[in-house]
Amino acid sequence: MNKSVGGRFIVAMIILLLILLVLILLLLKSVQENNEIDGNNVNIISEEQASVKDVIEDHGSTYLDQEDDKIYIDFANDLYAQDGSSNERYFEGLISDLVKVLDDRDYYLIDKKKSINITILQNIDGEEYKILYNDLEGFYGRTDGKAYVAVDTMINVPATPMYLADPLLVRLLSDGFFFRAISDRVGQGEKINDLYTSYLNDTLEIKVGGNGAIKNIVYKKGYGDDYITNNITLNTTLQEILEIYPEPTFGSVDKGYLGYRNSRVYAYYYGDEISLHAYGYDTNLDFENLLEDYIETGDLDAFADDLVTTWTGYDYYNYNEEEKSFQVIYPGRGVKIDIRNNDSTGITLYSNYKIGNTTKRCVKNGFISLRSDEDLIDVVESERRKNTLE
Repeated sequence: MNKSVGGRFIVAMIILLLILLVLILLLLKSVQENNEIDGNNVNIISEEQASVKDVIEDHGSTYLDQEDDKIYIDFANDLYAQDGSSNERYFEGLISDLVKVLDDRDYYLIDKKKSINITILQNIDGEEYKILYNDLEGFYGRTDGKAYVAVDTMINVPATPMYLADPLLVRLLSDGFFFRAISDRVGQGEKINDLYTSYLNDTLEIKVGGNGAIKNIVYKKGYGDDYITNNITLNTTLQEILEIYPEPTFGSVDKGYLGYRNSRVYAYYYGDEISLHAYGYDTNLDFENLLEDYIETGDLDAFADDLVTTWTGYDYYNYNEEEKSFQVIYPGRGVKIDIRNNDSTGITLYSNYKIGNTTKRCVKNGFISLRSDEDLIDVVESERRKNTLE
């Protein structure tokens, strides 16, 4: 009887142990599965965070930081290469890979060093996403790669040390090149055309800007034998001038003229006449501010009125309110404006314009035009000389 009871007890204990063992195994399996789930969730989050950095660096750029929807990057490329060719394919490829690891919010890719701001707009009707470069849609269709690159390095032509010797020039230098400084010396003039007036028996031609300052003064044969600039008279040959100033900025003896720039004027020597253009190469804050307002508002009436009121020394001015056209030329400042139908790309800057932050941004974004390899004074002088010879 005792043996029978003891045997049943042992069997019961074995069964109980087996049940406990099964329960323990089930519990362990459940804990393991939960740990695996939690572990996978941790891995997914870290991979999402790391994948943005990985995608950026897989494309050769440097991931810097991320603040919510703003991702700070040092891009491997600028929007245009140094030769002016487009880097659109590079950015499209990077963004195409990046949107695969981002959620469906809008994101901003920011490169402060290169002044690049790229917006990725997602959940666009009919489109997976849209890219805005510097807040502009169709950026590459409206911008000029060569201008984008050139505006960063554009400088004025080299200066040549020379002093102005003619008494009229000395007077002008002392009074900001205003005509009033020499009006008593040159007397009454005779109008040649809309721009020039002849003085002293046709030996002097002067162009005066809207503010009364002389923009161009041309000495012609018969003026006299006095020095116009140091050691140069109207009888000095081009070869002799080349020996005095061996590095002309414009022209050559073979081309029939030599051109130079000093700190106050551009001087052109032809053998039969000497032409000098006054200029200023300073930071143009007034123009930069007026331009920024115009680009933001599109108010051509205000831009035209404020500009010619602020910069009164223009060569030519015309404004048509109905046609939304505006033409004005400032050779000494390197600005030529020929706006038609209120199109801001009619504003053109030349190499003798001193670029500021606003004009740099406007050139890069295709709002205005740039001719970095042309000096507007040289352009205007070439036209003047051509008209003289015709």
